[in-house]
Amino acid sequence: MAGALASPLLLAALGSLCALALLVFLPRRRAGLILLALCATFLYCAAIPAIADRLLQPLEGFYPPLREDSLPVDTAAIVVLGNGYAPRSGIPVTSALFEDGLVRVVEGVRLARYFSLHYGWNIDLIMSGSEDEGRPASALGYAKLATQLGVSTDSIRMVTTPRDTSEEANAMSGLLGTRPFVLVTSAYHMRRAMLLMQRAGAKPIAAPTGHWVGGPSTWRPGWQGLRSTERALREYLALLAIRLGVAGTHAS
Repeated sequence: MAGALASPLLLAALGSLCALALLVFLPRRRAGLILLALCATFLYCAAIPAIADRLLQPLEGFYPPLREDSLPVDTAAIVVLGNGYAPRSGIPVTSALFEDGLVRVVEGVRLARYFSLHYGWNIDLIMSGSEDEGRPASALGYAKLATQLGVSTDSIRMVTTPRDTSEEANAMSGLLGTRPFVLVTSAYHMRRAMLLMQRAGAKPIAAPTGHWVGGPSTWRPGWQGLRSTERALREYLALLAIRLGVAGTHAS
């Protein structure tokens, strides 16, 4: 539900339908025209990357990037949160993984390699993510890519049952208890993930990746602005749902 409400296109379409109803079926021409103008303005602003960056910045900047030399030696594992995996015949696993998931698993492998080189032992790399809409569990794609990048299969653990971030938090709390672990997910998603992990009693160390904010942004509207705005709105709605105690905050 939150995902649907976060779509600028859907919100603008619903608002426009209401405006048309006011124009056609009710004697509210002025109200209908105002609502239609507001929907068009909202959609235009949502498509501007510079505005979308302003929305994403408080989310991505909440936890700074993890410094490798700050990894505690007693770190129990590196946990990579699920995103999406759609394997098809003839394409590599890097194409089958969703964009955010690809960045997450590469960052998890990078941190695991750093840990191994500097501490001399292989840390567990826990891949999370269940099946989604008939697609295989993203944990399977993560594990496949990690092994192709040289990670030992003995170091990889898959958790394929959690369907959303809340269930991932409960799973990691049950699996790792109060032992500290590195949590890898997209920077815009980290604030929500950390909140849910901590509420579940886990001890995550934030390792955000896949930052969208920071480069040059433009005031010219486009699909990238819409994507970033949708990401931001989804996270804010999910955070609000958590604060209100509403269940069902779906993973990103």
